[in-house]
Amino acid sequence: PPSSEPIETPGSSLPMPQGEPSQPQASPLPSTAATGQGGGGKQKKKGGAKGQPPSSESSETGGPSLSMSLEEPSSAVAPAGQGREAKQKKKGPKGIISKMESLTLESSGPKLDILPKRPDAGGTLGRPVTVEANCWDMTIKDISVLMYDIEATAVSRLSDGKKIQLRSTPKSLREYLQEIINRLPNTTFYDGGRIIYSVNPLPGITAQGLTKEEPIPDQLERDELVLKYVIKEVGRVSARTLLEYVNDRNSCTFNIPQDSINMVDCILKNVNKSNYVMLGRTAAYIKEPMKVVGHKLFVIYRGFLASCRPQWKVRLNIDMVHRAFFPSGNLADILYDKYGDAMSDPRCWPEMARDIHGIRCEAGHYKNDNGVGYKRRFSVQGLSRNSANKEMIDEKNISVAAYFKEKYGIILKYPELPCVKTKKDRADFVPMELLMVLPYQTAKADKGDIASEVIRCAAVRPHDRFRELDFYVKEFVKKQNELARLFQLTINPLTPVKVPARVLPQPRAHFANGLMELGRGKWNTGPFALNPGGPIKWAVVAVPPHNFAQKDTGKVADELSRFGRQLGVQFDPQPVIRPATFAELRNVFRTFVSQGIQLAIFVLYDNRCYSEIKRLGDIEVGLKTQCVKSQTLGKPNVFPNLLLKIN
Repeated sequence: PPSSEPIETPGSSLPMPQGEPSQPQASPLPSTAATGQGGGGKQKKKGGAKGQPPSSESSETGGPSLSMSLEEPSSAVAPAGQGREAKQKKKGPKGIISKMESLTLESSGPKLDILPKRPDAGGTLGRPVTVEANCWDMTIKDISVLMYDIEATAVSRLSDGKKIQLRSTPKSLREYLQEIINRLPNTTFYDGGRIIYSVNPLPGITAQGLTKEEPIPDQLERDELVLKYVIKEVGRVSARTLLEYVNDRNSCTFNIPQDSINMVDCILKNVNKSNYVMLGRTAAYIKEPMKVVGHKLFVIYRGFLASCRPQWKVRLNIDMVHRAFFPSGNLADILYDKYGDAMSDPRCWPEMARDIHGIRCEAGHYKNDNGVGYKRRFSVQGLSRNSANKEMIDEKNISVAAYFKEKYGIILKYPELPCVKTKKDRADFVPMELLMVLPYQTAKADKGDIASEVIRCAAVRPHDRFRELDFYVKEFVKKQNELARLFQLTINPLTPVKVPARVLPQPRAHFANGLMELGRGKWNTGPFALNPGGPIKWAVVAVPPHNFAQKDTGKVADELSRFGRQLGVQFDPQPVIRPATFAELRNVFRTFVSQGIQLAIFVLYDNRCYSEIKRLGDIEVGLKTQCVKSQTLGKPNVFPNLLLKIN
């Protein structure tokens, strides 16, 4: 986005001291962040990998954070290298350890009483404005809490006085463990993983650890379950270190009190846990979906990320997050939203099977010998070849539809639909209409479709976004529980942080026709400013070989040259054209370099080769590359857009 819209990136705003609005700080302002957000995300990630702190916060973090102390600019390189060496230590030579020990963190400049300023008297370009950041000042009591590690190890069911251990995944064990967490006192709070914080000591639990077994309710209403888990005290964590870090003028991100920050973040998440769905360790999602995209089999939920950011003050940063999930509810109804009446057409069944493969479902029609109902859960393994009224059970010589009528008294509403296969190794079928899809499962739709819908939900005006954030903060303050009162956690919902900024004028650039103002939100397809001084030597490669490769590469060679001439760029009229497999890419690049090729265009027929092409071209060989998907070549204006990217 153009830099004249500084307020449109509240998540990237960095709070600044209130005392000196006339002196711009060295940290990036919202206008600067807006300038870099359009296409620099990948570049910033590369820069971070080389040990250079990015100039503005990446949008993935959801809010402001300071990548390094402004008082120690030269010391960022050492820990970045140290991180790389630490990773190598596991499989590298022992000499790595001595190299790590030789690294030092030293400041090349004096300790300053104030944040460093720009060398001039301050910015004067553009119009001064004040923008609101998505940060709120926060205070918290200096209190110390105990930290416990808890892990579920096994779950068993009781049958005739005997315990039979059930097969469980780590995810299901954490779900069972939540029952134990719910029984703990209100002065405890859980991070969603393995850590429990407690204001008061938990009885009988020491640093040596304790193995316990407790009965838990069965979600399937079938058995009496017993959960075995291990819990032990692992230390204390205090908010004092957070306050000391903020008040110490020599603090930097190398000694940031991460344990204290994690503890405060956990408090923030637990205050409103009854009003939101907590998924994982960070986000709190609204219980109702924001948007249902039924014809593509996913729904979008809106949530909030609240985190403690210790900068010049302790501040609460809140941002919004959107995530796509597979729809929950009756499986037949979900598939009807996409396929409609075509669901009964066997030609659609292979695609339907791919759409739901691996999805977890629940069926509640089962009954035990005493006639008491219970539930079972399955992962979808596929669909039957025939409909429910035609798929036969060999042992009984009746159809699936007839079997369910005879055994359970269920008359199927849609016997013309296929059945769901619930076992990988044998033909065990359940009618589709009897299955309920469990909520909050990863969507299986095309990633591009999900991304475009998520962007539509997330791309709102700053005023609308702040209205949602204000609602969350006010609800947070209004519904503070005993935990927040105990820590004296206070947030002023009426005063988000104000940040001085400047609306910069539209930038101008040199083109062949002279100096031109860059239009907002659109490309300028006029002639390029500089003539390369001769035809560009280039190549077109189809990866991997494909039946349409000859046609597509020929089209690229002809059309790119033709549009290039219109824009003042001369391509060699006879480019190198060839196919290549994934295994041949390295040799292809070396051959191109030896031939003096300046630019390589890759037409892609799969998603496997892109990262390897960029790694070879950008890092290993140093050859300019431009990739384009084969299906993109049929879209309008694709070649002018390719030239813009190449330029």
